[in-house]
Amino acid sequence: MRRPEPRVQLGDAGRVEQEARVPIPHRRRGGPDPRSLVPPRERLPVESEEGGAARDRAERSCYLPSGVGKGAAVTQRQLGRALERIKDAHWERVGLAMGLLACASIASQLIHELSSRTPSSLSWPFLFGFALVYAFWFLYGLRFRHVAIWLSNGVAVVVQLLLTAVAVLKGSGG
Repeated sequence: MRRPEPRVQLGDAGRVEQEARVPIPHRRRGGPDPRSLVPPRERLPVESEEGGAARDRAERSCYLPSGVGKGAAVTQRQLGRALERIKDAHWERVGLAMGLLACASIASQLIHELSSRTPSSLSWPFLFGFALVYAFWFLYGLRFRHVAIWLSNGVAVVVQLLLTAVAVLKGSGG
């Protein structure tokens, strides 16, 4: 009886994936086990192994310890499929909300600096470093047309520069 050939998907996320057939090597008498020639991460499960242990090892997430029970293990493939089911519009909305939440944390520091009479304790590397990082991600979002990235980081640049101005006017500790 001939074994069915497994299907392997090629391509990267976001693109139309093509299917390719990978032949299963047949074991010859006296020769090496064909599976020993394939690197461990690429080995195909063998039907003779009990309980699908090979399949479980191949699909188990590399971020979980090997002793974690079968029910607790979330495979990378399952996680990838679950994340791909979420529409891009939802990712944009949640990304924008998270970015604006980060801006709110900078704004709270700005409000604290404005209400405090003591000199600022914020350092120059912190103030200018984060302004530079937010500016980069703002430009990145513009370049790749991701509203959540450019809008939230554009607001973050403005708020961070305001915080920097307040710290400079109050006499930052350096």
